[in-house]
Amino acid sequence: MLVLHPTYSLLLVESDPCCWNRWIRSVKNTENLFNTDGFQMIVGRVFATEDPVIRCRAIKMLMSSGGVTQHIRNPIWDYCADLLKEIDINRYVSITEREVAIYQTEEGKIRDEMRDLYAKCKERIEPLTFAIEGDPLGSAKHVQLMIGVVVPLLRSPLVSSLAHRAFRAFRDAAFQPCEDYLHELILHCSVRVLNSAYTNAAWSEELLATQLERTVALLGGKFLKAFTERWPL
Repeated sequence: MLVLHPTYSLLLVESDPCCWNRWIRSVKNTENLFNTDGFQMIVGRVFATEDPVIRCRAIKMLMSSGGVTQHIRNPIWDYCADLLKEIDINRYVSITEREVAIYQTEEGKIRDEMRDLYAKCKERIEPLTFAIEGDPLGSAKHVQLMIGVVVPLLRSPLVSSLAHRAFRAFRDAAFQPCEDYLHELILHCSVRVLNSAYTNAAWSEELLATQLERTVALLGGKFLKAFTERWPL
């Protein structure tokens, strides 16, 4: 049996994302493989990969693969949860617009601090986003990560865009795209109500109260339709 070294195989993900899938399918007694310390090391290597593109692509690929991924998903969710625990939410929420403006300048002590804070948050929240995209059904079991970490970070001018993407991933997992754009209304109404520092300008022109009324009306219509189809009068 061909055994791929974890570090070497990570480098193959970008050029051949299916390489791990083929390797895993070739392994017999996969339950024993996933219960070993070696497998935990492999998962750790994925999260420790310096290239963010390779790291996030590997996470999403491992979460979305069929079959044996039932053994892979829980360790990855656990890693995501542990990473999010390292984020000092109060520090990010306390960052001011002025500090963000300084961060966007060419040099300065505050800029260096803001850049470091942004990089640390991105490194910890991006794996969650790609884990959700790879395992949307499983994300329902980890909604506490959205409530406890993602939602508070929406208010941070520095990392609100990162939190917004993770919030969008949770939305995508719960609501399928539809012609009436209810899924988009739910996303943009929610982040506006939650006082997100980052919002989509095109979806923020309408008065929030009006947008909320439209959203509730559409949700009510869909609920009534589903109810009458399930229990016809």
